[in-house]
Parts: sequence; structure tokens; C-alpha cells
Amino acid sequence: MLVVRTQVLKCWDSSQAFLVIICRHCREVGDFLRTRYRELRKCTTPEAMDAIWGDVLVHRLVLQTKCEHLIHTQPAFANKAGVDKYLWHLVYYDTIVECRKRLRLYTPLHNLSHTSSISGSTESVSFQGSQVQSSCSPSVSEGVLEEWQREWWSITLQTLFKEALGFFQGLFSQIVQSLNMTSLGYALDIINQPQAASSAAFWVARRVYMYVGDLYRYQYMYLPLLTYNEIGIVDIQSIHDLARWTYARARALFVDSGRVCTQLALLSAYAQNRFESVFWQMCSMCYNDKLAQRRKGGLLRAPATSGDSDTEDPIESSVVELVQAVLRGRDNAEVLKLYHDVLAVLEEDLEDIRNNIDELDVASDYWTREYQLSVILAALLTASTLIDSGTKVSVCIQHLA
Repeated sequence: MLVVRTQVLKCWDSSQAFLVIICRHCREVGDFLRTRYRELRKCTTPEAMDAIWGDVLVHRLVLQTKCEHLIHTQPAFANKAGVDKYLWHLVYYDTIVECRKRLRLYTPLHNLSHTSSISGSTESVSFQGSQVQSSCSPSVSEGVLEEWQREWWSITLQTLFKEALGFFQGLFSQIVQSLNMTSLGYALDIINQPQAASSAAFWVARRVYMYVGDLYRYQYMYLPLLTYNEIGIVDIQSIHDLARWTYARARALFVDSGRVCTQLALLSAYAQNRFESVFWQMCSMCYNDKLAQRRKGGLLRAPATSGDSDTEDPIESSVVELVQAVLRGRDNAEVLKLYHDVLAVLEEDLEDIRNNIDELDVASDYWTREYQLSVILAALLTASTLIDSGTKVSVCIQHLA
């Protein structure tokens, strides 16, 4: 079907018609794959699962090859049509989600307390006026997975991670080579010369690198499930560090977007780091011009308590409480009480610094924390103005900042 449509595309002069056909085809492939996933859930033998999965692999590979070809040969069109988004969601993301749902619902292999916030969630992406939805959760009536099914899904998910990481890392490198400079150097040129129009290939590369970060984050969230047979012990901390590093580098590319900050906030929340989660969410809100409409849902992904509340920094803890109170629309009396709590711990910290100035280690991460506090309070000041928290609250936040 794709070959026929590719031939038809050559006869079209209108890029808009080209875009419509490509998007329509991708949606049709997505519908077909979701149908096959539903059939896959009903299989009762390994042979039946392998047969359906073989068909799924063929369609995924064909779509991947065509999308990759468009990205390399027509980057401007690929960027406009969001071809890389179809590639990510239909070829890899939906498949990973299908595996995750089967294992998460029926296989108590690991205590996923750090991922409990995503349990039962439904995720979808919107572009070009359409919705590309992830596969739906299997119902309880489909029964508990047997041993061979758990093994099949576990190995399939691990293989998907390796395949997706290898593909997107290679695709990113190839796109960067076409720019004839390093990706970070290209981003720096854009910052220094904002009037210069950047190439479409660079915008695609930015999103592709985000997918790499997403894959590391999913591994951090789901690999503890994959302890079946030959799948060995996973170094979760190393994967977490890789995800964090990739997102941090992607942030240098995404100079005009808050999505990477949101992903870093999620990663910090899964790691039970309240302060970092709030910091990155506040950074992401700096890019959002509809904060007033989103305030009730703000910071809901931040863990209610730190992973180790006994050792949590009192300044960080009090600032987090203040941020959550302001963005969740708590009454002014509660906000002002939290303001005084923050002010007290800040003054205590400042007094300690004055009395022990020689012991202050400026080479440590002290200034990093101070920077994070400044960003959080500055963003909170803007947010309080947008959501009309009241003049007194804004003045108090400004005082802290």
C-alpha cells in the first residue's frame, strides 16, 4: 500500500496534498497496528504470538524506512508534517506502551513505587490536527499472563529498548552530520544570531534527541520489571544518570521549548527528588503562556514526600510547600504562613553562613542550589501575578526572591 502511495505522491505538485496523504497513511498504519495488538493479547500459544508479531514487525519496518527516507531527503517537509513524531509514536512508543501495560498489570516483578504516578494513565500526542493514541489497556477479563507470556513480553520490551536506542542515536548522528557542525555548536549559532533561520534538519534533530532521552527514562522506569531468566540485574542509577544527562544536553538544543524541562521534572519525581522536580516544572512553566488555566494541575506529579524525609533540606522542603500552595490556589492565610516558614529557614541559613564564612565551600554545589532557588522564586512571582494570588502574596514572594 505504501509503495503505491509513494508513486502517487510523485504526481502531486501541492505540498499540502503530499502532507495530507502521508499523515493519512501513518494514521492508517497506526490503526492497523493497534488492531494487531488487540489480537496479540488474545493469543494462547507462542506460535500464534510470533505470527502476529512478525506481521507487526514488517509494517513497523516499512513505516520506519519511509519516514527515515523523508527525514533525510526532504527535511523541510518532514519537519512540517511531523514525520519524526509518527516514526516515534507508531513504530516504537505505542509498542513499548503495549509491552509495559501487559507486564505492569499482570506481573508483580518489582515494586514500582517510583512510577506509581503513571499507573493507569492514557497518553496521546496531537499534531497536524489529529490524535495519535497509544494502545489501550487490556481488560481484566483477558486473564492473567502465563509464564511463557511473561517471558515473551519481557524479552520483547528489552529488545525494543535496544532497537529504539540504536536507531534514534544513529538517526541523530546522521542528521547532525548533514549540518556540517556539532549540534550544540549549531544551537549556539542560533542563540547568537536569532534572526538567522535555522534549517529544518536541526528542528527534527532536536526532537529526535528528546526521544533518546525518553527511551532512557522509560528504561529507568520499566527495566526493573525485566528480571526474567537471562535478563540480569539492572543498574538503575546509571540509567537514571544517562537519562538526566541526555535531557540536559537536549535542553541546550531546545532553547525555545519547555518540554525538556517537563521531562526532567518527571525524571526527578520518579527518583523521589521533590526539589528538583519542582525546579524543572517551574522552568517549564516559564515557556507556557497559559499558566492560569493549568495551575490546578501544576506540580501534581511531584511526590508528596521526599524519598528520605529525615535528610531533606529544610529550605528546599519549605520552598516546595510554598510553591505547591500558590499554584494550587490555597487561601492567602495558608500561603502567608508558609512564606514566614520559608523566611525563617532562609534567615537561619544566612546567619549560619555569616558565623561560619570560612567553612563555606564555594566549590561545592552550593551555588547550584542557590540558582535553583532563585529560578523557582522568580517563576513563582510571575505565576502568582498571572493567577491573581493577590498583591500581598506577590510582595512576599518578591521579598523572598
